[in-house]
Amino acid sequence: MPDSPFVHPRRVAFGDCDPAQIFYAPRAIEYAVEAAEAWSGAVGKASWQELLARRGLAPLVEVVDCEYQRSLFASQLVRIRVEPEESSGSAVALRATGQASGAGPGEEAFRARVELRFAPREEEAAGFAAGAASPAGAAAGAFPFTRTFRVRWGECGPAGTAYAPRIVDRAVEAAGEWYESCLGVTWLQQCQRGRGTPFVRIRCAFHRPLAAGDEVAMAVTVPRLGNASIGYRVEGRSAGRLAFEADMAACYITEEAGPPKAMPFPDELRRRIEEYQRACRGASPRAPGPEPERGPP
Repeated sequence: MPDSPFVHPRRVAFGDCDPAQIFYAPRAIEYAVEAAEAWSGAVGKASWQELLARRGLAPLVEVVDCEYQRSLFASQLVRIRVEPEESSGSAVALRATGQASGAGPGEEAFRARVELRFAPREEEAAGFAAGAASPAGAAAGAFPFTRTFRVRWGECGPAGTAYAPRIVDRAVEAAGEWYESCLGVTWLQQCQRGRGTPFVRIRCAFHRPLAAGDEVAMAVTVPRLGNASIGYRVEGRSAGRLAFEADMAACYITEEAGPPKAMPFPDELRRRIEEYQRACRGASPRAPGPEPERGPP
């Protein structure tokens, strides 16, 4: 093993950024997984493609957990330091820390932990051994809010299963659609009003692989609501089996009077979120769907 940590450089592309003019939160997870792949080739002396082609071993991302410290912007160079934390047999846990160019020492943009397992390709095709059967969820009912998608060919890697960061994209999209459906305002509209809900942490556990053509139902719940914070959970099920669980924490902010700062959720948004939480617990028969807007929330 080298004496110094492995560093993978990655420039933030224009297409990696969202309408708030900062990089889209799931991109940090993609950068971390890319850096883990580069580490495997440089330090482990075998790229993921070589492991698959020569040894029949497919890299399975079992857990990815990312904390956000500061935003990144288009054209910035981010250096991702990769260090192994744990290893056991065919499994390894890596710490990927991203620091942007121009930032001072210790000023990190994100910290991610990527837990990997290298399994025979035929095992991946059959699904994780731990992928137990699970109830199909509430896709047919009003609660919880549910969206269904089909895994696309372009979302899968050479091993034939969905690339983990693409699944995180889907989970974040589901949370955004819930926001619009339940609260009556989109993330873009909030951004245009000088407000937002940037993510502070995203953690996704993968229980079984998904392949092109799989239908996945994603159910969105809100297990936590603080003064200026919100916690989403997105559970994805395919063929009645739990495929992934994503937990996301975000903070409500305002930029109306200068730099971003946390602010309490407006009363109307809080009321709708609390109604939704009660409805998901079966305490309220009335759907808290969006009402006509009365001006900015």
